[in-house]
Amino acid sequence: MSSERVDASMRECFEKCQNWKLPEYDDVEHKVCDAAAQEASHAAVFCRNAGITQSMHLTCTSHVIDALSRFQLIYSDFMASCSPFIDKIEQIGQLEDQYRRVDEEVDQQIRDEEVTLKATAGYDEACEDLREASLRYKRIRQLEGNRDVVMRPMWMYVLLLMLVATGEVMINYNFMLEFMDIPAFAFASAAAVGGVVAWASHEHGRALKQFTFYFGSHVRPEEKKHVGWQFAVASLFLAVVFVAIYYVRYIAVVNSEVNMLREIGANILNSAKQTSTGMGPNASALTSLGSNAAVWGISIWISTIFHDRNPHYMEAAQQKKNAEGRLKKITRIRDANVKALNSSRAVKREQARNEIKALTEDLGEHLSLYKQVQAKRDKIISHLVNDANRYIVLYKQTLVDLLLGNGDVKIYGDNNEIMSTEDYERMNVSVDENYISQLIRW
Repeated sequence: MSSERVDASMRECFEKCQNWKLPEYDDVEHKVCDAAAQEASHAAVFCRNAGITQSMHLTCTSHVIDALSRFQLIYSDFMASCSPFIDKIEQIGQLEDQYRRVDEEVDQQIRDEEVTLKATAGYDEACEDLREASLRYKRIRQLEGNRDVVMRPMWMYVLLLMLVATGEVMINYNFMLEFMDIPAFAFASAAAVGGVVAWASHEHGRALKQFTFYFGSHVRPEEKKHVGWQFAVASLFLAVVFVAIYYVRYIAVVNSEVNMLREIGANILNSAKQTSTGMGPNASALTSLGSNAAVWGISIWISTIFHDRNPHYMEAAQQKKNAEGRLKKITRIRDANVKALNSSRAVKREQARNEIKALTEDLGEHLSLYKQVQAKRDKIISHLVNDANRYIVLYKQTLVDLLLGNGDVKIYGDNNEIMSTEDYERMNVSVDENYISQLIRW
């Protein structure tokens, strides 16, 4: 019906509704005061409808009923002209309610998931751990000027150190095999050397990056001693390993030269005179040891880029990350359910939107006119609510002023209980849109 034009009768009814104005009632205030004075002269006052007496209701709403009745005459004509479209219009209203209910239902289901989660074993402890870890991390971060912590993946660091160890194995295996002549022992020895180099480079790189923190003037001697021992032990092991490698390579070079001279039939005792001048075993072993030192130097550099200059900052960041991981394990099922619920919400809302859009396009201008008239009706009711409440306040205040001077009048409230004039004066007596809209039959 989007191409169908609005007929003249419907547009005429629409114009009448839009142009309708509230009538003026000049004598209402006078009637209110007279009615309140007359009711105050009675022996009893019955205000059983939330403080509203029967006389107050009749006096303060009579002009409201009259205004609504006048508007209802033209309003009913407009609604009659909308009858061919009212089913679709009501369907749009139902879809809009359904659209709102989707949020309410999904939000309630999410709240149920939260209740279930809070009852899960370990949840409270995980939340507390994360709170403490976050506070510690935030405190250290502030002390560090809100700079980002150096926090690279630990698995990558371990992998790089393993590559360093592997490189040492590849460098030293042949020398070890030539020295021991047993492949298993040679590989184990080369692997041990690689492990010591990787571990020592880790300790050296960490100490180099965190030197100011551990060895600054502000650090206590006992703290320096602890880190200093680790550094010294790593250095001692590295020195022992390098000396051992040097010795193995020295023997390997000497043996290689002896074997070479033996193959060419030279006199081993006079080998020093017969061989040409060149690099001796000592220099050759030291030179080949340079590759080990290069690997050690590279691994120190790797260690420096994987450590922060403040170890406590790294520790706090890791503690926070671990706490988040523990909490995530507990909330994993809840998070999946909430994600599914939100996805369902989006699908249902999209379906409702599409249906509303299709019906809106089908109704075209008819829906626009209908909504404008309903807005006009709501505006009239809202205005009359304010008007009625203004006169109710006037009626009540006039009644209370008269009752304060006449202590013999009894005031009966809900359930026929007797209340004092002061209690009645403190009551908030008013009406709302629902109260006013039900004064007439629409």
